[in-house]
Amino acid sequence: MKEYFGCPYSVGVDIFPLDGLSEDEAEEERRRGFIKDVQRAYTLVSSGKLGTEECRKVLSDIERQNHTTLNRKGDILRELRLLTEKLYMMYPSENAENVALMPFWVSDHNHKYSRKFFTDTVTLPILMTAGGWPWMIRYVSGYYGTAGSLAHRCRNMGKPVMLMNIL
Repeated sequence: MKEYFGCPYSVGVDIFPLDGLSEDEAEEERRRGFIKDVQRAYTLVSSGKLGTEECRKVLSDIERQNHTTLNRKGDILRELRLLTEKLYMMYPSENAENVALMPFWVSDHNHKYSRKFFTDTVTLPILMTAGGWPWMIRYVSGYYGTAGSLAHRCRNMGKPVMLMNIL
């Protein structure tokens, strides 16, 4: 047991950045609506409906609501992902009383936590495997938009992070 830090099993760690919630419930519902609109546009564009009237209206509404311009001739899916991330980070977590795992907060109105649960850091020893961590961090960071964005959010922005162990 000592050789394996008291855990002789393979353990995976999932990292979930948590974003701040507005103290004003009406403002938070407005943000959730904006994010749902962006997700709807993403679904329409990714299913080949960019040229439809429905999609054009949704994109115009998003531009108006978020004071932005989307380049319909460029990589609009990337722009929509980045806008979603921007909306997730609208309320800084370091000033928030509550934080949430945004994809679940937006869709199901759950995964909301008191920020005080994430004020302390516990360092645990990690048994490195052959190249496992560098590959995983590159993969996860790429998943969250741009290379290094997850690491940036967790390290430089004082972002609370939920770690989930999977046995």
